[in-house]
Amino acid sequence: MALARLYMRSPLHCLMSAVQHCSLTTCNGPYCASFTAVLQAVWVFTTLLPVLLLNTMSTGGPAAVLWTDIVGGAVFATGLLTEAVADGQKFAFKLDPSNKGKFIDSGLWSFSRYPNYFGEMMVWWGMFVFCAGGLQGAQFASVASPFFVMLLLRFVSGVPLQEKQAEVRWGTTQEYMDYRARTNLLVPLPKCWNSKSG
Repeated sequence: MALARLYMRSPLHCLMSAVQHCSLTTCNGPYCASFTAVLQAVWVFTTLLPVLLLNTMSTGGPAAVLWTDIVGGAVFATGLLTEAVADGQKFAFKLDPSNKGKFIDSGLWSFSRYPNYFGEMMVWWGMFVFCAGGLQGAQFASVASPFFVMLLLRFVSGVPLQEKQAEVRWGTTQEYMDYRARTNLLVPLPKCWNSKSG
């Protein structure tokens, strides 16, 4: 009996209860709070894995600048800039009262429906490439970091939730259907081809 009471107070029980009582779209109560905290901890650990592994290695002297440092830094900076600009554009769009109830289709958002998520993905790919020059052997498994972020944003928490909300708000309007047809989902570049042309 004492063992059962101890389990009922354990983090494992809280996590299991949270999984049973929560979904990613509705989160209420203490179980969901613990589920959210654990999910965030897993996210942070997984995304920082390349950096953690690199920092545990001893090099015995000053490190040389590698091509991975330059490429990784450039990808990281481009991703951070893309995410910051996209978030800033959306923030400014929402501040304008005349845009109430509208979707943003200007700036980076005229090329991509989710340029902020694309920027976030680039940040973590850049971090991995930056660290890759110092990784060895099994440490390259830390490529799970950018893949984890990509999969989470593309298939779990980011794009799917936003697409559902957009479908509810504007899905039947011709203007939104045209916007979806002419813009990429993630990559903020002009769409070079249209699948409807022929």
